[in-house]
Amino acid sequence: MGEQMSVTEKLAHRQEQVEQARDQVSQLQEALDRTDSVLAHADDALAGAQEVAAQTRRLAPGIAVVVAIAVGATVAIVIVRRRRRRQD
Repeated sequence: MGEQMSVTEKLAHRQEQVEQARDQVSQLQEALDRTDSVLAHADDALAGAQEVAAQTRRLAPGIAVVVAIAVGATVAIVIVRRRRRRQD
């Protein structure tokens, strides 16, 4: 009878270990799910950043031309005004 109790106790102990292992696996699965979610958001953010970078590369030459024209026009206006002041 004592040996049967011992087997019963061993089975109960093993059952507890199995339940603990299941709980740990469940926690790991939840952590992996959260990690997958974070990675998906990071992928979306990266895709958006790449799109913005590509758009910036397309627009940069045009912006540079506009800035150059604006600076040139400003310099021309300043030169014209200084010449007019000298003549007056």
